[in-house]
Amino acid sequence: MTPSGITLATATPRPVEPWDDTDTKFGTRQRIWHYGPNQQTRRHWDANRGKKKVQPFIGIPDKPTEQWMCHAGHEPWPHYWSHPTEDAFRSLWVLEGEGEKVADYAASEGFVGISHPGHDRSDEAIQRRYRQLKPLVAGVVYLSDADPQGIDLGQRCRDAAAAVGLPFIDIDMGVLFPDLPKGGSLDDVPDVGAAIQHILDAVNEEPPAQQPSQENCAEPANPATPADPEDLPAEAPLRKVDDDRRAALTFDRLVTPDLGDSLALLTEALPTDPVTVVVPFLTGLSGLLQIGTRAGSAADYDQPLNLFSCIVGAPGKGKTPLLNETARYPSSDIREQELRNYTDAVSYWNHQKKDEKGDKPGRLFPVLSSYNPPALSKQLTLHEAQGTGLLLMRDELSGLFTTLAADQKNGSGKAEGQLLELWDGTGVDEVLVNDFRSFERCHFSLVGAIQPERLRELIRGVDPTGKWSRFLFIQMPPGLITPSREDPTQLALRRRYEAQLVLKAYANQARGLQAKTYYLTQEARDLYIPWFQAHQSRAQQLEGSSPIVSSVLDKSSAQFLRMAGLLHLVRYPGRDRIDATTATLAMEVIDCLFAETELFHRGDGDLVDQLMDRIRNMGGEVTWDRLRRHGLNRWLKDNAKARHFSEAVSNLLANAEGGLVKTKPPTWRR
Repeated sequence: MTPSGITLATATPRPVEPWDDTDTKFGTRQRIWHYGPNQQTRRHWDANRGKKKVQPFIGIPDKPTEQWMCHAGHEPWPHYWSHPTEDAFRSLWVLEGEGEKVADYAASEGFVGISHPGHDRSDEAIQRRYRQLKPLVAGVVYLSDADPQGIDLGQRCRDAAAAVGLPFIDIDMGVLFPDLPKGGSLDDVPDVGAAIQHILDAVNEEPPAQQPSQENCAEPANPATPADPEDLPAEAPLRKVDDDRRAALTFDRLVTPDLGDSLALLTEALPTDPVTVVVPFLTGLSGLLQIGTRAGSAADYDQPLNLFSCIVGAPGKGKTPLLNETARYPSSDIREQELRNYTDAVSYWNHQKKDEKGDKPGRLFPVLSSYNPPALSKQLTLHEAQGTGLLLMRDELSGLFTTLAADQKNGSGKAEGQLLELWDGTGVDEVLVNDFRSFERCHFSLVGAIQPERLRELIRGVDPTGKWSRFLFIQMPPGLITPSREDPTQLALRRRYEAQLVLKAYANQARGLQAKTYYLTQEARDLYIPWFQAHQSRAQQLEGSSPIVSSVLDKSSAQFLRMAGLLHLVRYPGRDRIDATTATLAMEVIDCLFAETELFHRGDGDLVDQLMDRIRNMGGEVTWDRLRRHGLNRWLKDNAKARHFSEAVSNLLANAEGGLVKTKPPTWRR
């Protein structure tokens, strides 16, 4: 470990091989570098021109070397690695040079080296590789060749790494080693081991500047201690978002630059903000993780990295397009692959002999839109066998909640209990008359949307089972859907397509991460414990006066760990520990959503808002008596009073909506 905290990945030293010197139609072949089973680059010496050339080749492993095609092909090219990747590299840095030869010289001293393929160094390709590299290593120490072209490529690589949030240190080899020839690098120094130590010493003397994705772009606000009930205005509207808290939660702080830019572009027409966009996206990612992916505060407490989240917004606010862009479309590659796997399995099963067939293969759904409890248990059994998570996505969650209520009243009564247990990731052992369902553990996430009035009717101020406290409710901010005025040019279509590819890349990355538990650092734990204790104390104070808010606050620790873990996986998937910056950010998100949820449950503010909507939609002259008889649902009839009607009318008049045609009784008309 160096004073800068950077440790380079090491492996068994691999001596530099002598040149092959095989005559081919492309020139004298000197070296073959393997990028995968079907991709190679080859260095040839062109005697006629007196220079080297490195070219891409594609083929299949069982074909002779001479039958491979000199072509890049259509498949994307990964990094060249001097050694196979290992899980241990996730907490280590790797050396990267301009060319495979530099990586080989690093490997000769036992250091892991990587390189971009020389034929494919577009900004998009470099960024894609760094996005794929991010969950595999802690960072990159890049060695820029000693010439202007090398410095330019190093700058482009640094920009690409910053865009995806990959820690990156750029070393100008010409400055650090003045005696290098023009274009020289690690493969031109007399002592490679000593040179690498000199590079580390230089890094120690001047630690790398933090990239935007590693530190907050704005000064982080301290995690807020929950306010006492009397500190909140009784008339605060239930649907109003907390503008101050949300303003501090920018895309730059919540996610990496490339992901933030892509999410913003794909949702720019909708009345959203970063919180409204990022939380559903994180929920979608959470459902794609492997079973056993968890976040912990200490050895005795951890939680699965799943989420239950619900967008709350009026009809026509764009809830469905928001869900599609953030949660449904990113997983399309994964869903298509699972369908192909199922089709292949059934085809194989159909061609088996009857006495060898066994049961027909079951189809695994990474994302569900509907279910019944027995079918869901069977699906989770399949997921446990594969070790994968499951996402339930409903455009309108009121249907699910109504079904749960009906089952509780007239059915088996098991549906709600099943959902509550799935949040905790626990298993089921259920014996039926002709069947049984059993799985030891699961990873289940849920994302959807609901109208605020419908949610109010369903909750009714109580949460005896803790169902509602398991959800993070995200209020849609005020605003209008703003259709784009831009002509659908090829450039506009390409920008949108590339933004969707970025989201897919993060979804595929989440699916490919190995299951593990990510723990808080000591600094993060020191912030978390008093924050959680403050929420516990407040929950106890509100047990009598506001039991549903008390229930929400009781889940603060579990919700915090989930949010912190998911923010960590998006920002630093290669690190084992969740740092204080990420923990603070997670507390801010949870505090923001909890504060808005509390306003949602306080009653009067939203009650008046709902009455205003009812008055607007009723038509004609509206009095309290007429509205109460013909315009209220059951919950409003039970809770709304004449004073609330008067306040609603006053608000409408203040908004220049309609007029007061009578004062006794108060009568409003548009």
